[in-house]
Amino acid sequence: MIGRLLRGSFMTIIYAYLYIPIVILIVKLVQRVALRH
Repeated sequence: MIGRLLRGSFMTIIYAYLYIPIVILIVKLVQRVALRH
């Protein structure tokens, strides 16, 4: 039970580290496009 929770939280942290830079890049691209218009 505890091992499953630790594994789940560990995977969540890994996914957060993977997705946060991608989200930041998308937001920057959207801001550039919005500023052009």
